[in-house]
Amino acid sequence: MLRLVLTVCFLLSPGWAYDFKDSYYNDFILENFYTYQTKNPNLLKIGEPQDGTCKRPLKYHCCDNLNEEQNLQLEVSKIECFVEHVLTSAEGVIDAKKIAGPLDIFSCEKLKKMQEEFVCVSQCVARKWNMTDEAGDLFSAEAVGPIVKKFYAEQVYEDAQVDRFVKECVEYTDKYAAATTEPQCNPAASSFAYCMWRKSNLECPDAKRDTSAACEQLRDKLTEAGEE
Repeated sequence: MLRLVLTVCFLLSPGWAYDFKDSYYNDFILENFYTYQTKNPNLLKIGEPQDGTCKRPLKYHCCDNLNEEQNLQLEVSKIECFVEHVLTSAEGVIDAKKIAGPLDIFSCEKLKKMQEEFVCVSQCVARKWNMTDEAGDLFSAEAVGPIVKKFYAEQVYEDAQVDRFVKECVEYTDKYAAATTEPQCNPAASSFAYCMWRKSNLECPDAKRDTSAACEQLRDKLTEAGEE
């Protein structure tokens, strides 16, 4: 039922590069946002996660491929950007009403707002990691590749394989950017992240795969959908 509601609302969204039609990735986004919101990220001491607050299992991340140290730093950037773009008011003050509030899954207006926030947070994170210019456009695959490789654990993917992921995902982002209809923030980073999520899950080495029923179903669905 939740996926049906999300799909109906997301189908009514503006023409952003990532169109929010992948129900599994939408669940992934929703989990991230709800976790940050309910964990009161504005109260976290950045860089010193406690009780697994920043280091948590990710739903629909079905490959044991992450460099934990680098991804912890990435989580810190996500929290900073979430506070900046979601919890902070136009006056630069933390809005207490936005912390740990309920998520009304039947409100398309609220879900569309979450889409906008996701795009803006993604742009903010990519900029912090020097993957985009000031306008939010991705740098070349040659410039982005070495940064992306830091997020993966050693000996999971060949360097040439990650280079191919990045090249194809930059091309994917450029292709769909032309269809963007004046979003609040640049959707390049969010589209790139979606593309990399797909490829890293689909091409995960057998020895690193999560073989749970949920992950097997995810891979089947991604394979059926094919490349965008």
